[in-house]
Amino acid sequence: MTTTRSVSLVARTVICGLALLANAGRAAAPPDPLPLSDEHLAPGARVEVIQETTVGTLSGVDIGVANMWERDYIDGTGAARKGLTARMDYEVGPETRRIVVGEGSVIQMGGERWEVVALKKTPGQNGSITLRCLTP
Repeated sequence: MTTTRSVSLVARTVICGLALLANAGRAAAPPDPLPLSDEHLAPGARVEVIQETTVGTLSGVDIGVANMWERDYIDGTGAARKGLTARMDYEVGPETRRIVVGEGSVIQMGGERWEVVALKKTPGQNGSITLRCLTP
């Protein structure tokens, strides 16, 4: 014999609330790219935003972005800095190259120079890196 019991409105509300809390971080949308002020961009400057754990393209070269966290890096003037960084991987022929960049870093990709103008990372979510092309 099977006994059926009705679940009270309070119990259903508690169960739904717990389910929402358990799934709150899972359905989060990717972070919006960091807005740039006019001081970062010359008129007509090419800007690329690449989300962490994805592959973007800079000057025709596919480049993956991953592992964003605080650490030491070299900026565009060659000075050592500490701050939010991203690891970027790309292929040159049969070889994969890996670099770590932060705000102000300058890289050469596909014959053009790119500057890292912003990194954004929200705890528990993928971040993003914004680069602008320095080559006219």
